[in-house]
Amino acid sequence: MISKAGLNLTDCRLSDPVVARDAEFPWFEMEGCRIPALLADRLRVTGGLFLRYGFRAAAPNSRAIRLPGAHIGGNLEFDGAVLSSANNAALHAQHVRVEGSLFLRHGFSATADSPLGAVVLDGAFIGGSLNLERSTLINKSGPALCAPGIKVEDELVMGGDSSVLARSQRVVIDLAGSTLGGVRWSRFEVKNSDTDGALVCFEHVSTRWAKLEGDVVCEAQPGHDCAGGELLLDGFAYGSLATTGTDWRRWLHWIRSHTREYTAQSYWQLAGVERAAGNDVAVRRILISQQDDRRIRGAFDSRWSRLRHRIWGVLAGYGYRVGRTVVATLLVLVLAGALGFWAGRTPIRDGRYVAGHTSRTEHPFTPCSTFEQIGLGIDRGLPLAVTGVRERCDLDTISRRGQAFAVAIWLLQVAVWLLATLVVVGYSGLIRRVD
Repeated sequence: MISKAGLNLTDCRLSDPVVARDAEFPWFEMEGCRIPALLADRLRVTGGLFLRYGFRAAAPNSRAIRLPGAHIGGNLEFDGAVLSSANNAALHAQHVRVEGSLFLRHGFSATADSPLGAVVLDGAFIGGSLNLERSTLINKSGPALCAPGIKVEDELVMGGDSSVLARSQRVVIDLAGSTLGGVRWSRFEVKNSDTDGALVCFEHVSTRWAKLEGDVVCEAQPGHDCAGGELLLDGFAYGSLATTGTDWRRWLHWIRSHTREYTAQSYWQLAGVERAAGNDVAVRRILISQQDDRRIRGAFDSRWSRLRHRIWGVLAGYGYRVGRTVVATLLVLVLAGALGFWAGRTPIRDGRYVAGHTSRTEHPFTPCSTFEQIGLGIDRGLPLAVTGVRERCDLDTISRRGQAFAVAIWLLQVAVWLLATLVVVGYSGLIRRVD
């Protein structure tokens, strides 16, 4: 059906569904009307489609609003509309194309009992913004908003004390694979009655910028360990973060405490944004947190691999805190000096000590001075460099005590070797983990 005149109904009451499949109108307005359902598959409207200001559709056995494949030349507005379906989606607009904006706000309500979702927008195109401020979405047996693959040229807006409630084994708000101009969310209620399900899916979503206020997902401070799994973020790519309401610390908290599993991409995405902003301190902390999370939730080939990863983190901050390794190296050398001092105080026989003057000195086998004892320990502990102390003072390795001290210092020398290697690779960044 092609109509040259638009449809404009106000405060109407209809007992039968409005059927407009494959119809064409210049404009379509039903304000304040009450109808069982609108069945408008592949509807084409040159201007805007307005179902608002008290509009109600209650379908007992079908979708309240059907708009799959529809093409709207202007805005699609449901401001203040109340939609409900007893056993199906309230608003089904799969692959709808809206050249303007889609408004589901200012008291909009969609109540459903469907595994498809209360509002179904998968594969939709929105030329302007998608706004769900001050809205209520409820689904008893599936997601509240199902919009995988949606493309929104402007921004996706949610908040204004909205309420999004569902019982879904997977997720309440599904945006997987979407392309968004921006994401702007203020505080709103979002709950999943199914404890195995998540709240929001941002998997493989791309957006130019994101602004999510800090208490959208969690009111706890960033340092708090929440141990929740409300977010699916693998592949979520954003160009920049708005600084008002949240910052990288809050995002880092969400990634660590509110995701289902460890994903390196989430950390590297956040680190990339902060690196572009010149915040090197944040980048280092984010990447260290990534490796900490990998150690806890990531997969390793063996327990030994996990332990090795843990040691690498403790000693060098996974290559991002090489100062720790330098300090550890110095401590090992101090310990080596202390062993030399101890050897110079440990007797073996006939007034001789484990550390004594060599036969090349004027008074062989006599006790070394304190300086020589400490220097001997450091000399033996250094991997390559030598101090020359061993020409005058050395360990008596014929005695068992001398052999024990020699073995202990060899072990310290191996430790110095390893720590020195970690310092080199840490400063050069050769083995920083990226997975």
